[in-house]
Amino acid sequence: MTKKVREIEAALSKKGFRQDATHHLYWHFFLDGKKTTVNTFFSHGATEIYGGRINQQARQLNLSKKQFLEFIECRLDEAAYQKILLDGGHIERDQP
Repeated sequence: MTKKVREIEAALSKKGFRQDATHHLYWHFFLDGKKTTVNTFFSHGATEIYGGRINQQARQLNLSKKQFLEFIECRLDEAAYQKILLDGGHIERDQP
């Protein structure tokens, strides 16, 4: 199975991630305007990811492979993704 990098990047940008171009193309998840520790990256020039890299990105985003594919295909929206991260203790929402 392969996935286009641009398809994944489009899903990331719709769900609270922002790109930080350094040596690689890093994507960081933001919650309530604050950068969290959740991130993933692509190598410069990559056009597709496959196999083990799909599994690795799923783990980096704290998702199962099935959830990751739903995330890319926009069947898992930003609110559902935030809930997964919050319920799993991967991020915390600041309390007023």
